[in-house]
Amino acid sequence: MDDDVSWSLRDALLEAHPQAVARTLSGLGIRPRAVAMREKLADRALAEVANTLGSKMDDAGSWALRERAFERFPDVLVGSLGGMLGERAWGLRDRWLAG
Repeated sequence: MDDDVSWSLRDALLEAHPQAVARTLSGLGIRPRAVAMREKLADRALAEVANTLGSKMDDAGSWALRERAFERFPDVLVGSLGGMLGERAWGLRDRWLAG
């Protein structure tokens, strides 16, 4: 959800429950607050953050997070590429298969 109450809850729970908070960002796309929250969470909940990167998120910041996640959680990251048909997505799949 993208309302003020949801964002207040995320902010309040960020430190204690980073993985759970990261999972709530699914479906929020590249809304500025979601992008900023993913960046805050990336060090503590990278796999969960990667899973919130939807197939329509083809911006530089999302690809940077995908590359970062691929290094630590390749299986999770490749699983999050469902529905992505672009060259970058296929490149990550090829790297995973070659792994």
